[in-house]
Amino acid sequence: MPAGIFISYRRREALKEARAVFEKLSREFGAGRVFIDLESLDYGVDFVESLDRQLQHCEVMLVLIGPGWLDSPDGHGGRRLDDPNDFVRIELRTALQRNIRVVPVLFDGAPMPRTVDLPADLEPLARRNKIDLDFHRFDADIGRLIGSLRKLLTFGTDGANSGSPLSGLMVAVPRGAFADESGHRGNSTRSPTGVGEASPRHSEHASGFDRLLSRFWAWFTSSF
Repeated sequence: MPAGIFISYRRREALKEARAVFEKLSREFGAGRVFIDLESLDYGVDFVESLDRQLQHCEVMLVLIGPGWLDSPDGHGGRRLDDPNDFVRIELRTALQRNIRVVPVLFDGAPMPRTVDLPADLEPLARRNKIDLDFHRFDADIGRLIGSLRKLLTFGTDGANSGSPLSGLMVAVPRGAFADESGHRGNSTRSPTGVGEASPRHSEHASGFDRLLSRFWAWFTSSF
């Protein structure tokens, strides 16, 4: 099942935050719908090719940005973000080029990156509407994010958290089960082949079930 949400972050700066977001979104949308790179790639794997596969079905990329995200050092006196081969830069560049919805998620009071602070291929990030994530009000903030994601994500037609209040609900209803309050079902008391009547005991049990199901259905449809 392809992941629709991709979480981009730097392990050194935002591992705990990324994990918290991942676990919350996984409970809402399913773990298979959310991708996070918690483990290093296997030896010999091409990072760009691996990323390309992961982003094939991505609809939204969440970019976790903390106070040190912009100026994270590369160990050689420069910024990691200025390195064209920096994995976060590659992730962002790929998503922006493919017109994937990119959402900056700011935490710990981090400022929104300005265009002048970003490499040319990442400048569109500065124009993306952001969301602030305060861990003192984490549930409220992540709830707003989840509400927005439900409007954005399609997730196909398998009914898994597609945003509709009816999605994911499947009720098995026996043939002829819908009845009026009197329990009359016309010919539905006949066997599936249409030969022979149902036994009186079966009809009595079915009628009671029908009335219960009818009341449930009336309540259910009026609730939505």
